[in-house]
Amino acid sequence: MAVVFSVGFIAFSGNKNISEKYKAIENALLKGLAFLAVILVFVSIYPIGGLLSTHFMSAHSNKKADAIVVLASGSTPAGDPGYSGFQRVSHGVRLYKEKRAPKLIISTGYSDIYGFDEFAWVSSFTSLLEVDDSGLTVLKDESIVTTNAEGEYIKKHFPELKTILLVTSGSHIKRSEMVFRKKGFNVLPAPTHNKNSVNYAYENYLTAFNAAVHEWVGLIYYKLRGRI
Repeated sequence: MAVVFSVGFIAFSGNKNISEKYKAIENALLKGLAFLAVILVFVSIYPIGGLLSTHFMSAHSNKKADAIVVLASGSTPAGDPGYSGFQRVSHGVRLYKEKRAPKLIISTGYSDIYGFDEFAWVSSFTSLLEVDDSGLTVLKDESIVTTNAEGEYIKKHFPELKTILLVTSGSHIKRSEMVFRKKGFNVLPAPTHNKNSVNYAYENYLTAFNAAVHEWVGLIYYKLRGRI
């Protein structure tokens, strides 16, 4: 967006015959772009995303469940895991090895926009961690593209599950809890972060800010759609 505006400004500035009206528009846009630049720098060097995410935090449950459900977070277009994905899967595996549940279900998603598929890296990573595959299920289905789709898929294919330990990032746990409860599960939150560690949940502060904004928008959208 900033690039588009910048190109527009250059075009405006190069025109000597523009009216005062367009001059005023140009000045307003320049001020708006400057303001956005300041905000961008600010959220890049200060943990604003972590601060915004504290609203979504839930205390980690210490109870046992029928299954541990991990929402694997995504991958790069090349199919490599992101930082958040490593955290979520590692945390789920740790709970599984602590025998907090007899089953470990890892939900891997798919993006028809970017073409990434999480299944490959999750399968490789769990193998590297020497996870007992007798209770491990790594989901692979191109219909799993949203948190709501994950809830629907797991409810349909694992109707026997009543209580689940739900593993996801600290900023994502609130919306995920609400979605899975709406599907009929008794949800025990098992976020990978707490209020002290949420600032380190992503690669940088800007990514954390994007995640926080995504959750605020997601909560409103899901509420309007009746998904939570």
